[in-house]
Amino acid sequence: MRFTRALVIVMDKELDVPIKVQNLRRLEQDVRTFLNLPLEKWRASTEEDPDVPVSNRAKYNTLAGRQESVLDVGTRGAIGCATSHVRALRSIAAAHAQQGTEDPRAWSAIFESDAHFGRMPAKLRQFLQDEGPRASTHTPDPPSLIILHTFVQHGVNSKAVPGFSLLRKFTDTFMSTSTVLVRNRDAGRIAAALVPIEVQVDGGYGMAATLGLTPPVWGAVPSITGIAIGDKSSIQTRMPLKPLLPYNNSELGPILVLPWFLFLGTLIALIVLAVKGHQDVRSLGGR
Repeated sequence: MRFTRALVIVMDKELDVPIKVQNLRRLEQDVRTFLNLPLEKWRASTEEDPDVPVSNRAKYNTLAGRQESVLDVGTRGAIGCATSHVRALRSIAAAHAQQGTEDPRAWSAIFESDAHFGRMPAKLRQFLQDEGPRASTHTPDPPSLIILHTFVQHGVNSKAVPGFSLLRKFTDTFMSTSTVLVRNRDAGRIAAALVPIEVQVDGGYGMAATLGLTPPVWGAVPSITGIAIGDKSSIQTRMPLKPLLPYNNSELGPILVLPWFLFLGTLIALIVLAVKGHQDVRSLGGR
C-alpha cells in the first residue's frame, strides 16, 4: 500500500476558528508521521459548482430544508461536502492518468477537517503495515475505498473478510467520511458514480458500491481514526436529528425505549431500597 497524496477538505471560514486551525496542524503532523506525505488543503465551498451537477431532488430538499431519510441532502453544507469529494477524486484520477500506471498499491487519502489520528495509533500502524497492504492485493474482489472512521458497528451493514480483523466489507450505506482512502486507479470511476449529487456523500459511496457501479468499499469496524470535538464538527452544521437515526423501526425502538426502561428500573430500585430501609428502621425501633 503506497500513498501518493493526502488532501484535507476545509472551508475558508474554518481557517478563522482557532480550534479548527489547531486540529488541522495536528492532522498535518499526523499525516507526515504516519503517511510520510505533506497535507494538501483542498478548499471546500457551499456555492454551486457547474462542473458537479446536483439532482432536482437534492436541490429541492436543500431549498425546503427537509430531509426525509438518512441519505437525503438537505443543507448547502452537505452538497458542498459531496461536491468537494467529487472534485478531490477527479484530481486524484487526473494525476493517476498522468503517471500512466495501474499499480494497485497506489492510494490517496482524503480527510475532512475534523479528522484526527489519535483514536487508536497502535491499530492504525497495524493497518498500515499489514491489513492495508494485503487489502491492496486482495482477490478476487479488492476494495476501491477504505473508510477508517465510521459510526458502523460489527454486524451492521458490513460483513467479515476472511483473514482480516480490522477491516470489514460494507454491504450497505454507512455514516462518516472523515478519513477516506481511495485507490488511485478507481478514483475517476467513483467520482462518476457520485454525480449528479443525489444523497449525502457517505450514502453515495455505499450506494455506488452496492449497485456495482464501483468496486467494494471496506471499512475499519470499529474505527481506527476519529473526529475532533470542536465547536463545529465539519463542513455540515446544524444537522437535524432525523437523518442520524437508523433506517428501521426495529432499530429505532430500542434507542427510544431503552432509556425509559433504565429510568424506571432505577426508580423502582430506589423505591425498594427506601421501603426496605424504612422497614429496617421500624424493626429496630420495635426492639
